[in-house]
Amino acid sequence: MPKTRLTLAYFPETFRGMMATKDICKGDDIVRVPEHLLVTASKAKQDIIIACGNWSRTRLYVSAAGTYTVDDWRCYVWAWLAVNTRCIHLGQQSIASRDTIALAPFLDLLNHSKDASVTTYFDLVKRQFVIKTLTPYKRGREVFISYGPHDNCFMLAEYGFVLADNPFQALEMDHYVNVWVETARSKLQPARPGRSATVQPSDIDDMIHTLKQHGLWGDFALSFDDSDIPYRLHAALQLLIMAVTHPQQGLQRVSSKRVIAQWERWRRGEPVEINDLNTDYAIRNWVRATCQTVADAAAAAIDDIRTSGYAQQMKQRYPVDDFLAHCVCVLWEEISSIAKSFLKQKISACDDLYD
Repeated sequence: MPKTRLTLAYFPETFRGMMATKDICKGDDIVRVPEHLLVTASKAKQDIIIACGNWSRTRLYVSAAGTYTVDDWRCYVWAWLAVNTRCIHLGQQSIASRDTIALAPFLDLLNHSKDASVTTYFDLVKRQFVIKTLTPYKRGREVFISYGPHDNCFMLAEYGFVLADNPFQALEMDHYVNVWVETARSKLQPARPGRSATVQPSDIDDMIHTLKQHGLWGDFALSFDDSDIPYRLHAALQLLIMAVTHPQQGLQRVSSKRVIAQWERWRRGEPVEINDLNTDYAIRNWVRATCQTVADAAAAAIDDIRTSGYAQQMKQRYPVDDFLAHCVCVLWEEISSIAKSFLKQKISACDDLYD
């Protein structure tokens, strides 16, 4: 049994969890798991060999396991999820084999809390996996660990649950930016003979390449902590919208080189020749329109799950999907809250761009 000062207990809010059997101070070890209790891929392979008697029989066993029926496949997915949601990371020099992950008894009974703070490491001297808490606990209280600063999409996919009021929740914007880019690209017209150079559909790729060079392309997101449009998203839209602003807004189309040069000046905080005020209005209106789209989609999804019998249909297929439906609703509610927080911001009127 791993050395610990914890015991299994029932708690009203988290149900099964680990309770402190004595006061635990900041910096104390809450659990130590000896190396011989860790289950790794190498040990599992060795156990199969021992069970089958020799490697020839083991190969037959593994080969036979490669052909799945529907039931076998569900068992495989269950086993994969059991490992993926519970494994610990050992580091590259933790144990003699090349295994970097392992299953450890007892550890998966520790629940997650966003307020918990821990450090983990493999003690090379005592050959033990150690969890040290940076949060003190009184005797009789539930002891938590942190699974990491993850949003609810990650928590649901990796651990099978979500957190209400998750401080790390974010509204991912990459999809909406990519859709806008493709729409803008399709509306840009090739230059006609004898006319001055203008931004071409292919120039959009040059602008995206410029953003990538500066590490400003992709991973666009809004969060509860953002009082304004995050710089990363603003910078990308600043470059792209400058290039495709409607002529009726009083801005002439200009060459991509000039747009990129002006954007570089904007990035350095220098004044730009292209009307920066109109561009800023256009950026804010696009974010506002996108947030409205997200809020509407969230409301429709939640209504569909709660009132259309979707949850009941899912429950008939898989026994745990009533809980899954609840998790998806929480996820949509969190995303919708972020979108609505940006809808409350006052934005001056400006024509919409390719929304």
